[in-house]
Amino acid sequence: KLFKSSYPRSFVSILGEKNVLALPKELHKKVRGALLSSFASSLRTKEYIKDISMTISRTLEQWDGRVICVQDELAKMAYVVAAKRLLGLNKHDPECQILQTLYFELIKGLISIPINFPGMAYHKSMRARTKIAKIIDDMISKRKAAHCNPLSQDFMDALIKLEEESSDAFVTREVTRDSILSVLFAGHDTVSKAMTCAVKYLSDNANVLEMLKKEHIRIEEQVKEGEDLAWDDYKSMTFSNNVVSEILRITNIAPGVFRDAVEDVDIDGLRIPKGCKVMAYFTLNHLDTSKFPDPFQFNPWRWQDKSLSEGNFMPFGGGPRLCPGN
Repeated sequence: KLFKSSYPRSFVSILGEKNVLALPKELHKKVRGALLSSFASSLRTKEYIKDISMTISRTLEQWDGRVICVQDELAKMAYVVAAKRLLGLNKHDPECQILQTLYFELIKGLISIPINFPGMAYHKSMRARTKIAKIIDDMISKRKAAHCNPLSQDFMDALIKLEEESSDAFVTREVTRDSILSVLFAGHDTVSKAMTCAVKYLSDNANVLEMLKKEHIRIEEQVKEGEDLAWDDYKSMTFSNNVVSEILRITNIAPGVFRDAVEDVDIDGLRIPKGCKVMAYFTLNHLDTSKFPDPFQFNPWRWQDKSLSEGNFMPFGGGPRLCPGN
């Protein structure tokens, strides 16, 4: 192992010392497994798709006839979906609304000067973190006391189960709390920004939007009246998935990952000294003209070439820390 996970001080302090990105390999594997288990079954996948469809439909109804700020509204919508699947909270639950206000305050200081002084972004974010941690701790305690039905398991339930059943002394309440907060950030921030960019690129490319509409109309005609959209329906949306891939490639919402060199490393004649901080910058790969001709052109049709994703496309990172959102 030549590198270990390492992120800016402000990022780690605000999301927590035990956030998913900062966990050592074996503990990260356990928490990642808990997250995947909360989405794994066909029943949960069906519920997940239904929740998303209902949230989007209701949100669009609320937008009707209004002038909106797309970025802000999509951020709110993505938060509602994430809060439901990770914490089991519904939009109108008091905890959901309070957490939303605090969460949006918290993420403003993630990349900031780590000086905890009143008025600074870092201070405001740390203050929000303290309040969020208290709410999450209370929710965990209530959930433990209630002995929730495992069939309705969300990410919080999966982590509580991991904490209670694990013989690993390092699986603590702090790990549970920080994992919830960091996965909420990972599952919300990138999704809301990707959707915002999708609106931009679809608005600028009428031919792509028209092709997308045709595919969705075809899928809609295949779904029987009264039935919900299924996972197989989503998987059959070839062009839609190509559009998503192109948005992720050209926008590079998560441009890279941070690492520390554990020992001296030589890469193509370049010496990286032990302790040196490194950023693996995926954007360079995604905008490489030898792999993606005319890289700044929004072109979903390029993904008809299936070989493009073989080692060249890394919007979710790679290796054992591959983002579960993949």
